[in-house]
Amino acid sequence: MRGPDHYREGERLLSDASFVRSPDGPTPITRGGEEMHPAVHAALISRAQAHFAAAHAAAVALQAVLPLVGDDQQVTDWAKAIGVSNNTAQVSRSRVDNAIGLVDEWQRKGIVTPGDAAEMYKALGEVTP
Repeated sequence: MRGPDHYREGERLLSDASFVRSPDGPTPITRGGEEMHPAVHAALISRAQAHFAAAHAAAVALQAVLPLVGDDQQVTDWAKAIGVSNNTAQVSRSRVDNAIGLVDEWQRKGIVTPGDAAEMYKALGEVTP
């Protein structure tokens, strides 16, 4: 199992371990709505935690080696696992570009100082133009 697979499995297990509130407190139930034994519920949560820990380790390792080996299929797999698509990245990039354009305009008009503009560029992940 690779990192994105562990992440998805952790999400599935958490979903399986759903519970509802009742007058006596939260009651674990199955997807079918039947009451779940507390030990089964605890086991599902423990398994989910183990998968999330493995996913985290894989993500940290990927982040560490990616600059050395370049983009690969795992980047795409992670994007799918966490719900990021090319369109999402393009929309985010477009928003950053729009924000940078506003900072440029504000600086030209004297609304923000060059120092404030530099801080804004830094927050947007850009270097001062």
